[in-house]
Amino acid sequence: MGHWNQPGYPRRHFTESANPILRGGLRLGLGLLLLVVSHSGLAQAQWVTDIEAAMFVNSNIGDATAGPDVHSVTGLTEAVSTGPFFELRPGTNLMLKGEARYTEFNRYTALDGDSLAAKVRLEQKFGLGRQAPRAYLAASDSRLSVRDDLRSGWQQTLALGGRSLFGERMALHAEMGWDRRTGTAVPEVRAGLPSDVFDQSGRRWTIGGDYTLTGALLLQIESTVRRGDADYIETTTLADTFEGATAVARDPAFGPSVFVEKIQVHALFLDTRLSWAVGEHTSVNFGFRRQWTVDTTGTLYTRSITAITYQYRFD
Repeated sequence: MGHWNQPGYPRRHFTESANPILRGGLRLGLGLLLLVVSHSGLAQAQWVTDIEAAMFVNSNIGDATAGPDVHSVTGLTEAVSTGPFFELRPGTNLMLKGEARYTEFNRYTALDGDSLAAKVRLEQKFGLGRQAPRAYLAASDSRLSVRDDLRSGWQQTLALGGRSLFGERMALHAEMGWDRRTGTAVPEVRAGLPSDVFDQSGRRWTIGGDYTLTGALLLQIESTVRRGDADYIETTTLADTFEGATAVARDPAFGPSVFVEKIQVHALFLDTRLSWAVGEHTSVNFGFRRQWTVDTTGTLYTRSITAITYQYRFD
């Protein structure tokens, strides 16, 4: 979808030099992996394609603190991903994937947007049998295009994790990861205060477990701690001190008197998901996320996201 330039804002362009080390490293890694695969003689790759449709409710789309800035919205997401799966050698697997995703909201439709992503995941199994532990390295590079062009840009993730089965029903996993995104440059609202609100980065640590309730039902519980940049909206004026903010910009997606501010935060995410295997290729998933975020001034932000997702896999 194309960009929607708000009245009064000049056409904005992403600066390709933003975060060159991470972007260059991810692209180089993806390129090297593609080169290795193309020269490995693995003619018989397994091709995997997934389609997904989700309906969700977000209790606080702008991550506001309280009052009239707290907006609850419902939304729909549609996605398709596809790519080859290679067994490089016994116990070593490589997945390459391209993904297209679109999200739309019932309110604040300036937040509607799509993304195109390239993903790679390399997994190593240690030992024999189903219960042998596994380690993986995963990376992605995405282009985000949002109607509110302020939020358009690039996003990269990198993750290192491990997983192991315990008995016939339980699996535990742990992961540490890094994320980086960029936005689009806009005019400063106050001299000396940056406006690069969506140029953000962070680190996260995750632990979780899966438990097979029945042959068709899987329960997943996960906890994530993230430290880094985040954003929140606030209805205010230029007379505000913007205490604790490292960047501020006007946010026309929510109204002419709304500002979006970048802050340093510690966040805790608790996720619960129940997956129901309807058939050999089909699943329906019920998910709930509760999020608590505390910024450098001690302000608490909370939100809940409830979702139901339909997934189908072609393989």
